[in-house]
Amino acid sequence: MDIICASAGIVNPFRPGQGVMDMVDAGFQNTSLEFDMSCSSYELEHYGEIRKDEEGEADRLFLPVSEHPEEVRNFFAKMHGECVRNHLRIPVAQAPCLPRDTKREDLAGRLTEIQKECIRFCGEIGCGYLVVRPLYADTVYRSDAVSQGDAAYGGYAAGEEFSRGIVGHADDIQEKEWRINRKYYLGLAETARENGVMVLLENQCRNRNGRMVRSVCSDGEEAAMWLDWLNREAGEERFGFCMDVGVLSLCGQDMYEFALALGDRLKAVVLRDCDGQNEGSLLPFTCACFGKPRTDWLRLLRGLREIGFDGQLILTAFDMGNGNLAGIDFGKFLTRLGHRLKALHIHDNDGVGDLHHIPFTFTKTRENRASTDWEGFIRGLKRIGYEGVLSFETAPALGFIAGVGEYFAKRISV
Repeated sequence: MDIICASAGIVNPFRPGQGVMDMVDAGFQNTSLEFDMSCSSYELEHYGEIRKDEEGEADRLFLPVSEHPEEVRNFFAKMHGECVRNHLRIPVAQAPCLPRDTKREDLAGRLTEIQKECIRFCGEIGCGYLVVRPLYADTVYRSDAVSQGDAAYGGYAAGEEFSRGIVGHADDIQEKEWRINRKYYLGLAETARENGVMVLLENQCRNRNGRMVRSVCSDGEEAAMWLDWLNREAGEERFGFCMDVGVLSLCGQDMYEFALALGDRLKAVVLRDCDGQNEGSLLPFTCACFGKPRTDWLRLLRGLREIGFDGQLILTAFDMGNGNLAGIDFGKFLTRLGHRLKALHIHDNDGVGDLHHIPFTFTKTRENRASTDWEGFIRGLKRIGYEGVLSFETAPALGFIAGVGEYFAKRISV
């Protein structure tokens, strides 16, 4: 089993030395390549729009990957070189994707070209897996395109039989999802075969008026049928599955049953915690309320053990860097207390519930802007010369990210 530290939030592709060394020093032997660092969901959502040039390294050094997919090689050249020098493997990568609340319905062709370049680059660097999220049916589907039948989406041939087998004559959206994604993934099969890369589908949620709900591949049995049909049409096992634990938690799904439905089709698992309401990437066992974890880690472990999972275990903790507690000005508050302050109860929360988590757990923004002012807190304590008690009232968190990865690997294989 490969224990992988996701590179997003740790490695700067332009100056990767420190981030790569940090992962190596922590004991990791594997990392992932996050292609969305070169082509963000924001860039894809605004693809083709006239925009002012923004100040930033990517704009100065490279052409937009959404318009020039071949640029991914230049974008990640330094990072790959640094990983090679430090003997850090890259067994899995995450392809660029649209945001959960995307309004674009015209990017299937553009995404296909981008994913093909990502597959080629994966082949060049020896990365065997590329996670490619499915397309949303209510985003890319066009009624006029469907009326064109085979020319537009590959027709019903296998799709009609598949759709009826999985949902009877049910939901029109599910049929659209299959038809759209069948063409999308089979369009990547030949490139993946030529480059020795397996394409992994991933369970999705969808932003509906501020709430995350189940979406494409969010049903384990349905996802298994998708994979069987795709592999049958590809003529080999070219497609597998990546299970995102954070999405399962958001959608309130049984992780044990989901893992059992996929069986040996499951090639990778993304381990990340969240509060069950908002999408986040926190260290496992971080989100707890009244001493109980929000994510059912025990059911997950039992499911992975039951199917004998021995694939890619990806730890992503992008949001662990900042606090999320809104409130008082720590500097002023502590200065006023001065020598009267004798003890501190230190913990973090989401700004809503009375949660007890390790400091630097929560974040409200993807830009890593802290709303819990830990720096101000520390400056205030230094200003008053605090020498009292530091009491950490936190829910259990099992060590550093590397330690968590080793814990999961051991529990799964027992």
